[in-house]
Amino acid sequence: MASETATAPVLGEQPDRVQLDEGVPTSVEGTDGTAMVQVSDYGDGPEPSVTFLVEEDGQSGEHTLTLGESMRVAGHDWRLSEIGVSDDPEQPGSATLLRDFDETTGTDVDDAHAEENHAGSGHGTDDTEN
Repeated sequence: MASETATAPVLGEQPDRVQLDEGVPTSVEGTDGTAMVQVSDYGDGPEPSVTFLVEEDGQSGEHTLTLGESMRVAGHDWRLSEIGVSDDPEQPGSATLLRDFDETTGTDVDDAHAEENHAGSGHGTDDTEN
């Protein structure tokens, strides 16, 4: 018996998910405007990491994240959910960012918990175990 499957885009931008290919700047829109985000490097080791170049409001900076960590871009917290590394120079690596969003409150995860934790680590809330 054949089963029907819904096709879901795996590349490009969606409101709460963006997949970035290494070296390709991608526009990320949010409540604070638009930022350009690009995968610039990968880190090996016990916890793989991805370094992102972010250009926002005329300023640029780097953010290095491991799986489950978040960075603030264009007014939203974006959590690193997938890392795709390739040894083939013709197939770039990739990283997937998910917007940390609390569906019950309709706010970013960090915003929903900001009143509970004023100190904030800048990494958002992480529900994964290491």
